[in-house]
Amino acid sequence: MKYEETEVSELKGRIIDDLEKEVVAFLNIHSGSIFIGVENDGTISGVDDYDDLSLKIADRLKNNILPSIMGLFEINIINEYDKHIIEIQIASGIEKPYYIKKYGMSPKGCYIRIGTQASPMEQKQIDKLYSQRVKNTLSSMVSPRQNLTFSQLKIYYQEKGYEEASGEYFLDTLGFYTEDHKFNYLAYLLADKNDISIRVAKLHNDDFVERNEYGGCCLIKSINKVLEKLEVENKTAIKITGKAEREQKNLVNSTALREAILNMFCHNDYSQTDPYIIIHDDRFELIACGGLPQGLSKEEFFAGRSLPRNRELMRVMGDLDLGEHMGRGMRRIMKVLKEEDFDISENFLSVNFKFDSRALEMLDEHNKEVEIINTQKLTEQEQIIVDYIKQYKFIRRSTVEDILDVKKTRAYEVITSLIEKNIIKVSGTGSSSKYILV
Repeated sequence: MKYEETEVSELKGRIIDDLEKEVVAFLNIHSGSIFIGVENDGTISGVDDYDDLSLKIADRLKNNILPSIMGLFEINIINEYDKHIIEIQIASGIEKPYYIKKYGMSPKGCYIRIGTQASPMEQKQIDKLYSQRVKNTLSSMVSPRQNLTFSQLKIYYQEKGYEEASGEYFLDTLGFYTEDHKFNYLAYLLADKNDISIRVAKLHNDDFVERNEYGGCCLIKSINKVLEKLEVENKTAIKITGKAEREQKNLVNSTALREAILNMFCHNDYSQTDPYIIIHDDRFELIACGGLPQGLSKEEFFAGRSLPRNRELMRVMGDLDLGEHMGRGMRRIMKVLKEEDFDISENFLSVNFKFDSRALEMLDEHNKEVEIINTQKLTEQEQIIVDYIKQYKFIRRSTVEDILDVKKTRAYEVITSLIEKNIIKVSGTGSSSKYILV
């Protein structure tokens, strides 16, 4: 990599006393990265004790900046030429202005990134940002229920090795309380029971043929159920060609689909309504509520700029390996989709994953084969032979004798019956002959 200072990247040879100032400057304008262990001219000097330094940096950012920026930064370790660099990746937040805690919401505490510099904000600019600040965040909205339990969420955390999940301060650490210590809406989403509706519906010729409800429980559990459902619905078409080669296609790109589902959950405006998915005959449609977050343009959205609407939820999803990383998920999605696959309005954002035409063609061929077989009345022995060929692609006469435990004459009778029903046919001659599905 070639490192240089730009409006979205800052280089530091070492940890600096005013690191918080640089982070606040990015939070108040746009996403960016700070690279520690790289000199101003791009020379890689590296850092020692990078694991310990990473923990200290995380602690400083969590405790010295307000509003809370949990879920708005990631710390990564990069190995370059056997030297280690610490990258602090920062997403712009929606609760601007962000400020250094000890200086308060003043020009001394509020900064903004201008070019390659972190510049103090004027009080007039601070007041304007504060007046526009999004008030209904997951952490500020009070949960409609206060008798919440979190056994399922604790299990997820414990499975990931978080021993503190059973501790006294676990819920505090996740930011589950409002300022007056009531459960907030984040806690409500992640509780064992809630009234959140997570729907996956299936249409055929625009008529509903299937409705699935995955809500009412911990949102992490709902997300996993939806991922499992769409993995099943994203069918894999397989065709064995004449050269015994294997052609395999999914209806849509599975990696991009997963990232889009996680994006949908992470950036939905839960103060309005809940996300949902429709499976059409020709596409998957993912619908999130709330449109684009305030302050994020369409150009920035398609370029992969990150402005998390629900940074608190993003943090939990990241802990549990369900969060896309600061815009990288969007960049993976845009490798597969085009801008016209998105429908963005003030209140909704829908994403359409159109099915691959070749995969549909292969699945249609397979369905016709299955239909032909299903219209025939097969004996138990014939069904065994058909199932074997489905699994192993062909069968020989000697194998028919073995798996049916019959003599050669009876094996020929079963084979002949399947041939007459136009279900199997002979492939090859002499000793190399075998039987395959028609």
